[in-house]
Amino acid sequence: MPLIRPSLRRSVREAILEKLLDGELPPSSRVNESSLAKSLGVSQTPIREALLGLESDGLLESAPGRGFLVRAFDVKEMRELYSLVGLLEAHALQKAGSPNPATLRRLDQLNEQIRRCESRPRRAHELDTRWHQTLLAHSTNQRLHRTLEGLKLDVARYEFAYLRDIGNLSSSADQHAEIEALLENGELEAACQALENNWTGGIPAIAEWLRDTEQDQ
Repeated sequence: MPLIRPSLRRSVREAILEKLLDGELPPSSRVNESSLAKSLGVSQTPIREALLGLESDGLLESAPGRGFLVRAFDVKEMRELYSLVGLLEAHALQKAGSPNPATLRRLDQLNEQIRRCESRPRRAHELDTRWHQTLLAHSTNQRLHRTLEGLKLDVARYEFAYLRDIGNLSSSADQHAEIEALLENGELEAACQALENNWTGGIPAIAEWLRDTEQDQ
């Protein structure tokens, strides 16, 4: 179905990003601009603009004579991304302090929804993202929010691919519940450490999955 004009650039970008996250444009594959333009019902100009933006975001790379390529997965990059996001989220929570009781109740509601979505990893990931956004919504450091948003775009590629194969966020929900309980008890320092662990704890499993994936190719 052709995209609608008023928000064409944003729509094209989101459509291509969706293909990246869903694996329709897999890591290391070449992006066919003509094919994308045809499937989205637009000219190649907004396609090229969107691809340049996604290259700037670090999701694509370009090579002379080869056009755009989807960046390959890399264990070292994954480790760095998850560690950095965990560190920055913990810092944001430390500086902002504990959320109010209404926010804690909302966090608990979101976490229960995550538990009920184990068979729908895409929906579970969306709820997990919302949980983290809600946890840090009272932080006023907008530069930090923007930095985290950019990093999480890179993280999402790994998350979506991993969940398509593994499809399990139950351990994350358990960690969320621990963070909520610590915050309710006024244990902010421990909650910040648990939040960082929520990101870094999954690194070994994802690294092993990436190595297994490479061996299968």
